[in-house]
Amino acid sequence: MLLKTNLRIPALYVYSLQFHHVACVKYRHKALNEIIAKKLKSINLDAAKAFGVEIIEQETAIDHIHISFPVSPDTAFKISKQLKLCIRKVIIPRVS
Repeated sequence: MLLKTNLRIPALYVYSLQFHHVACVKYRHKALNEIIAKKLKSINLDAAKAFGVEIIEQETAIDHIHISFPVSPDTAFKISKQLKLCIRKVIIPRVS
């Protein structure tokens, strides 16, 4: 899989930072059916919009999701933390 490469050039530096975030359901339970996967993708798009990030690609399997997106260095940690929180809110209550 090849990702788009776009250089970002703010005032004093040049970067092209892209995340490939893979999140698994706790204990790899088979929990991501079609309904939950759609809801999870919607939440991810909302979170990305809140951070001003464009999701390049997101795919779900029955027990994990892949998300690819470019970020700036100063927001990279915040986005990863937010995505983990979204996954916990959607998947864990349905598996328990």
